[in-house]
Amino acid sequence: MSEQKIIVTEVSLRDGLQELSGFVPTADKAECVRRFAAAGLSEIEVTSFVRPDRVPQLADAEQLSALVDPAAHPGYSALVLNHRGLERALAAGYRSVALAVSASEPHSLENLGRPIPEALEAARAMIAAAQRAGARVRAGISMAFGCPVEGDIPIERVRSLVRALADGGADEISLADTVGLATPGGITERVSAASTAAGAAPALHLHDRPGGILDNVAAALEAGVTHFDCSLTGIGGCPFSPVAVGNLATETLVGRLGLERTGLDPEAIAGAASFLADVVARAEPLTAART
Repeated sequence: MSEQKIIVTEVSLRDGLQELSGFVPTADKAECVRRFAAAGLSEIEVTSFVRPDRVPQLADAEQLSALVDPAAHPGYSALVLNHRGLERALAAGYRSVALAVSASEPHSLENLGRPIPEALEAARAMIAAAQRAGARVRAGISMAFGCPVEGDIPIERVRSLVRALADGGADEISLADTVGLATPGGITERVSAASTAAGAAPALHLHDRPGGILDNVAAALEAGVTHFDCSLTGIGGCPFSPVAVGNLATETLVGRLGLERTGLDPEAIAGAASFLADVVARAEPLTAART
């Protein structure tokens, strides 16, 4: 029996650039989108519609979206954290949006400004509003594998959030290892719980764990995961969690699984990563030197 194809969502332009202290020009971001697509990446998280004072690196969400025409590309998506962000994304032409709740109470208060129950209620309302507008919704759960402030996150809390989001109509659920605390055993356990609660395996958003990221990928594949968020050069983190580490690098996953499983040419992906590194270097040389 042939192995299942792996879906890659490229998140560097959102999760990666939001971490920079410098601002990448809008035209450079648009060129990144074009080059990523030319390299075969059809699922691209382009930006986030958030308050510019909170994430100034993504203050050009409307301008960037106008340059890349998300209405013509159903695989282009945007992150939204509240109803205003959702309205802006829909007005910009997105037919796919991502939203998030946190499994950590301190992180929910810091990232979303609400305790978990209120954030979950708002997320379910946003799912309904997005789907009434004809948009596909992926609902993510941040801190699903642990929190540096709260510590261990009970698996039942994760399972409950998955069930509530799935029952609320989310088209897909994603579990996020926001600060790189996931282990192979934890991935096996929590992917299984989420799969049972949602009726399908979740996508995974993995942050790097030095010496262990490919072990986590292997555990995820064994557990049935076929969709990964990745970031070219591994750039990224979380602006509301200072201990967050970089993302699973797109070139690492594609290099590990190859063209046959991902549909992506490792050489083309390497070229896209090189272009992104040059763009980041122009905006923030010190950050680029670390990627």
